[in-house]
Amino acid sequence: MEVCFTLPDPAYEAYTWVYQDEHTPVSVTPLIADAPAPFGRESGRTGRPPRSICINGYNHAIAGAASPFGEAPSPQTVEEITRWREEWLPQVQTLAEQLTSCDPAAVSPGRWEQVLSDYDVEGGRVFAGVHRTAVLLARIAVERFQNAYAQRFGEERRPEALALLQGFPNRSMDRKSALWGLSRLVRSNARLSQALEQLGKPTDETSAGNDFRRVLEGVLDEFGHTTNMGLQDLPTWREDPAIPLALVRGYARLEEDHSPRAAASKQRETRLRMEEDLKARAQADPSVAALLPLLEMAQQFFPNLEDHNLLADQRLASAEDVFYYRRAELVSALEGGEVVFQEMIAARRTLQEAYREASPPRVLGNPMDDTPASDAPMVERRGEEVLRGVPASAGSYRGRALVVESLAGAARLVQGDVLVCTVITPPWSPYFALVGAAVTNAGGILSHGAIVAREFGIPAVVGTKNATSLIPDGATVTVDGTKGIVIVER
Repeated sequence: MEVCFTLPDPAYEAYTWVYQDEHTPVSVTPLIADAPAPFGRESGRTGRPPRSICINGYNHAIAGAASPFGEAPSPQTVEEITRWREEWLPQVQTLAEQLTSCDPAAVSPGRWEQVLSDYDVEGGRVFAGVHRTAVLLARIAVERFQNAYAQRFGEERRPEALALLQGFPNRSMDRKSALWGLSRLVRSNARLSQALEQLGKPTDETSAGNDFRRVLEGVLDEFGHTTNMGLQDLPTWREDPAIPLALVRGYARLEEDHSPRAAASKQRETRLRMEEDLKARAQADPSVAALLPLLEMAQQFFPNLEDHNLLADQRLASAEDVFYYRRAELVSALEGGEVVFQEMIAARRTLQEAYREASPPRVLGNPMDDTPASDAPMVERRGEEVLRGVPASAGSYRGRALVVESLAGAARLVQGDVLVCTVITPPWSPYFALVGAAVTNAGGILSHGAIVAREFGIPAVVGTKNATSLIPDGATVTVDGTKGIVIVER
């Protein structure tokens, strides 16, 4: 089925619309596409285009648009950057409880549009509040520290600043460690291992099998709200534990020194050594001493990013056919009107599958001069091809490339593979204990994938724009995360 990407208004052709694959990497269903954006898509200014538009479920944002969360002042204290945990996390929990406890029978006729609108408004308020205070302030602190570090020690040492921000406890690490703990149960019991390898789940009623199911239930109680690519129409880990069980199966093949905690411990040790050196130099050098308060604030970025991802961004459950309703159709059905025929639902599912298999163009409208074309070829060089991106995590690694379009496809990953995907969102991070390197289409040095790659100490190149299209699945590649290149052997 052919999928076309067309701007909804010819007037929009004058602007540069950039595909936001880091935040909307996969096409969303009709119901989600119909819903108001959490921060509002409309500009509110007469004669101006909206800030972003949804085309076939993909989000395209106008280049140069202001932050959707508003302007944020430069933080002056650590407390400003951590305050969101006390101010906003309780509101996330309250909203989640409101949504899960909603009783449809208690909504009086004619009230559904208002009820849904109220949830939209409250959800947008909480969403914007969490992102503005948890991530935006911390990102400003990181950029300020990086710039000051580079100014003091030289631009060539800018990457060192990132190493000073790694190796902190966070909820994403807790999730990976919980899965690792399950894998140790499997690794120590041949029957459990055989059942997972052959059937994908434990089936025996031995004490080991019962212990595994008990621990798995605890993991799902704590992390079962994890979504698949953030797609609300797909089952969460609790609804279908196939993804966490596949991760446990992969982890069980690894020795203890591959544990997520071991990787984080190495980053922590490196950071502490660098901190000691910086503090020692600060005693005799005021310009170095001035970096220390900036560092303290910047170090909140990784915990804030990972904790908000897990605690705030993945708290919604999914359902079935409802996601293939349009918003107006859903309101009509809830008010006692006609439901959408199953034939239409099936057709929309088929269309959605086509959308999710399509690769949106990087840019719509009037491309800027510095916007790379989506089909730009790799550079040929002496029997190999070179793809360039952003150097996100230093080091070099050679291995088999596995091009993965979804988390379901990630089950094919084996130890030492090079993960090649559109973008790395929080649910992908447990796979970093398996892979030898990572390459993505989207992202920068502060994107989730870049940070997690540095945490695990594996090379990574992000922001290549089109690695998933240009790197053949199964090809042998060398990922140079220091230079920001990927060499594909022919």
